Amino acid sequence: MLPLLTAAALAAAGPPPAALAEPTEVAAARLLLRATASEPTIEEVQRAAAAAAAPPAGTWESRARLAALLPRVSTDARFDQRRARVVGLTGSSEVDYLRDTPGYVVGVRLTWDLPTLVFADAELRAAAHVQSLAKARTEAVARATKLYFERQRLRLELAAAPRTELATAARTELAAAPRSDARSRAEQELRLLELAAELDALTAGAFTGGAR
Repeated sequence: MLPLLTAAALAAAGPPPAALAEPTEVAAARLLLRATASEPTIEEVQRAAAAAAAPPAGTWESRARLAALLPRVSTDARFDQRRARVVGLTGSSEVDYLRDTPGYVVGVRLTWDLPTLVFADAELRAAAHVQSLAKARTEAVARATKLYFERQRLRLELAAAPRTELATAARTELAAAPRSDARSRAEQELRLLELAAELDALTAGAFTGGAR
């Protein structure tokens, strides 16, 4: 009997005064902090995605031109077999013999392509490669940014769900909050895992590794 009287008294008292309600800005900040807790920052995710997409290009154009300072080295080695026949007279005798002079001949040649010091074709290839790396980094950062905030919005939705259910229960004056759709909740949790896996793939594992 006593629990019923207590419930009736609470129902008659009505909702708490508006002065005791938490300001909207404070509630929103608290909910956002709860949703983004233990997650890496967007700056960390973007840097990791850019680094995983392509390594720094460095000074490839200038190195392509300086490469012309290095000579092209070519070597040649061969065996040289020389033979000479000597025929003649020495005093009272006749001379007739062969003279063999075997030996090895080794040559080294250095050549420079001086026009490439002014402009090298490799510079064009290096510049094109640098542009492709920059494009890959830009696309990776854009993809990581989209996935990151999609994950944050889903976490925010899940964090706000319990409070929404309690508010619905208070408005309808039910004894307990209605149960949420378990399948929908499970699908949202699976989507969170999927987004984390995609971000890990883009950042070479830095997203999960950077979670606090």
